[in-house]
Amino acid sequence: MVKARNIAMWDPAAANGEGRSAKGGATFSSFKDCHSRWSSLCDSNPPNRCDIDGVSYRGTSAQAASPVYVFSLAYHAASNMLYVGGLFQSAGQRYANINSLAAFSLTSKSWSIVGGGIAGPSPVVHALYISPGSQDLYVAGSFSAVGKQNSDVLSAGLNAGNIAVFSLTSGSWNTLNGGIPDADIRTVAVDGQTVGQASKLG
Repeated sequence: MVKARNIAMWDPAAANGEGRSAKGGATFSSFKDCHSRWSSLCDSNPPNRCDIDGVSYRGTSAQAASPVYVFSLAYHAASNMLYVGGLFQSAGQRYANINSLAAFSLTSKSWSIVGGGIAGPSPVVHALYISPGSQDLYVAGSFSAVGKQNSDVLSAGLNAGNIAVFSLTSGSWNTLNGGIPDADIRTVAVDGQTVGQASKLG
């Protein structure tokens, strides 16, 4: 059994099984071999070293009732980074203050905050999108600022009405002319320079 918190990775060609079949599926020599193809996304760095294997609430077990969800994933091949959006308070380690938007390096096996993070009343990310051939990460959901988190009281961040673009090359945010205030954006699509979205208003 592989312990994982709300997110895990499956590799059909991993371990000592027979690998992929001719149809692209995986064949297994045993049930145990099937388990070996799963892995958790933990952060083995100090101080806590994988005390959570994925994303979770932040702090003590008394906060375990806090809802935790992963709503969207986006993979950037050039950097081998997996971007994770949802509703959570920490990533990789229980006391790592990362709210609802995080990045996991598939190379170093470590979690990090994205561009200083997002902020707002109960910030949540519903949609992530990287255009083919693009170096821009589109982030949409329910948040009022980017470049900061709610705990960053000395940082103003940038006002963002529930949608923004993070440059994967410069590490800077574009707030798309203030975004769409009073909306909970659920999905985003990009066609060239045109950005489409579907949201719940009010």
